[in-house]
Amino acid sequence: MKPRQRAKALITRRDGMHVGVRGWLEPWRRRWSLPGGGLEQGETPEEALWRELEEEIAFTCPGDNLHTTTYLGAHTHWVFYIGLPYKTVTHLFRIELRGDITLSPSREIRVAQWVHPDAFTETLAEYTELLKGIQKM
Repeated sequence: MKPRQRAKALITRRDGMHVGVRGWLEPWRRRWSLPGGGLEQGETPEEALWRELEEEIAFTCPGDNLHTTTYLGAHTHWVFYIGLPYKTVTHLFRIELRGDITLSPSREIRVAQWVHPDAFTETLAEYTELLKGIQKM
């Protein structure tokens, strides 16, 4: 079976806080996830990222509020979704904001909020190699 392709974003404000999401399908999970999701047929990872961010947290490219978007690379790993394992290729992006944005969770997202980087220790552990090039988390 071909690995599922996903695009995820590490969205960071100047104060170092990150956007964290928790979905409805696995409410027992206590760790924060990065917003993003699966690529649809014919989409590039970046196209999928912007579509998923708009769908999940009503985040659109904020124009002059956007500082930089950087593609960090792809990571192949296993994820569990609703208790089932899936081989996945995650394309990770970093979005650094100059200012703040309002987070509005969609139907599929239970909570979306700004969280301290320490809350992402477990989540970001799977992306260690991709994050080595980032000076400040």
